[in-house]
Amino acid sequence: MKPDQPWETSLQTRCSSAWDAERKRFKLWLITSTNIPGFAGTSYAESKDGVHWTKPSLRQTKINGSLETNFLAVVPGDAWPKNGIENVVTDPDDPDSNRRYKGFDGVIGRRPMVSPDGIHWKLLETAELPSSHESNMSFDRAGKTFIATLKRGGPFGRSHRIWTSRNFTEWTDTGVLFHADELNQQLAKKNIDARLSDPKLQQPVKTVPADYNADIYNFGGLTDYTRDPNVIEAARRNVAQAILDARDD
Repeated sequence: MKPDQPWETSLQTRCSSAWDAERKRFKLWLITSTNIPGFAGTSYAESKDGVHWTKPSLRQTKINGSLETNFLAVVPGDAWPKNGIENVVTDPDDPDSNRRYKGFDGVIGRRPMVSPDGIHWKLLETAELPSSHESNMSFDRAGKTFIATLKRGGPFGRSHRIWTSRNFTEWTDTGVLFHADELNQQLAKKNIDARLSDPKLQQPVKTVPADYNADIYNFGGLTDYTRDPNVIEAARRNVAQAILDARDD
C-alpha cells in the first residue's frame, strides 16, 4: 500500500490487519503523515482480498476543509501524537458487540478504547498505560488474556515491559521487563566490527564506538490470529515463565 491521497506523504502501521467476517473485509489502521504542517494521525483502509485496498470516506476528520477523508477521530480535536491509533485486535467472544474491536489511542501513553466496527471508537474510563512510541498488543483468545508490550527505558536503553488484562479495562504490570544486557553490547560490537572489516557489506551509518548500543526497539508476543492450540500454549508458558523468573529475582 502506498500514499495515494493528495495529502499523504508516508504510511506506517502498528496493527495487524483484522478480518471482518460479516462484511467480508480486511481492515487496517495506518499512522499517516501528511504534507500539511503539523497534521498527522490515523487513517483507515479495507480490502476484500488483502491485496487491493481502498480508503473509504469516514467523515470524521477535515482536511483542507473537506470531511471526505479516511482519517479517524477517536476524540474530535485531538492532534498528533494523541490521535495515533495503535495495536488493534479483535475479540469475537466479547458478549458486548460494541467491544468487538479493542486498541490503544495515543502514541505517547496508551488509552484503552473499544469499537463495534473498528471505525467508531470509544475511550474506556480507565487509567492510561505508560509507553513511549512503540508497543504491541496480542489477544490470547484461549486464555482470554490481552498482552501488551510497552516501550520503556531499561539498563541499556529501550526496553519493553509486559502488562496484561482479562477484561481490557483493568490492567496489571507483570513486573517483566525485556531488555538487553552486557553480553548483547559485546556481541553487537563484534557484529559491527565484522561488518566494518568487509567492504562488500553495507556499512553502518555510525562508526563511533561510543555511540554503539544494543537495545530492544520493538517486541511482539502472540498474534490475535493464532488458532493453533499448541502455539498458543507454548507462548503462554513462555510468558508465564518469564513472569515467574522476574518475581524470583
